[in-house]
Amino acid sequence: MKKKSIIVICIAVVVIAGVGTVYATRNHGENSSDDPSYKLGKMIQQQDQEGDTSDELYAVGKDIQITKQEMENHEKRFALGDEEEQDPVTDDGKSSEEKAFQALVRRKTLAFAAETAGCTVSDQELDEIISEKRKTMDEGIDDPENEEYGKSLKALYDSFGGEDQYWEYMREETRTSSQIEKYFAEKEKEYEEQDGSDGGDWDEAREELVSELIAKQDVQLVEKN
Repeated sequence: MKKKSIIVICIAVVVIAGVGTVYATRNHGENSSDDPSYKLGKMIQQQDQEGDTSDELYAVGKDIQITKQEMENHEKRFALGDEEEQDPVTDDGKSSEEKAFQALVRRKTLAFAAETAGCTVSDQELDEIISEKRKTMDEGIDDPENEEYGKSLKALYDSFGGEDQYWEYMREETRTSSQIEKYFAEKEKEYEEQDGSDGGDWDEAREELVSELIAKQDVQLVEKN
């Protein structure tokens, strides 16, 4: 198994209410309840139980919108992680609010693009995807050389009442993430088949595509009264 860093410890492939962000956290205690991953899991469930109590909008784009409640929830989630250990996609020295906004815009934009492109994931496909993701995440849980990773992942599972409960809770968000992955796979194929393609850096081309999609949404903050 490929060794994971002891310094940056996992966590959650918590699909943050639509944000599909991986939070890297350190384990700060012996008990699961002391682990930031446990606190993150509990926070997500509490926020979901409370629901979006207001229709007040924070930002609106051509095809997407972000409510004020979504922003508040996600800002709190980002604030849980150590600043230097946040998701590399969104971590550029910005505030928790800015990071949350950037992540929400990205997720919602890509979800819309995938849906528009007709990228779907059947229940059978989803079962297979979840099975593979579980296997990948669990590979290091008992590895003595990755003890902190195992503790953090276990803490995440514990916060949801167990591994099965975690994946059931995240099922539909995993479907959305998988639809986005399908969309990227199709775009990568198009990229490779382009006339004159020299097999360049798809990762760079992908991020350029994301930037273009976000630009087309032209997301604007809603003016406060």
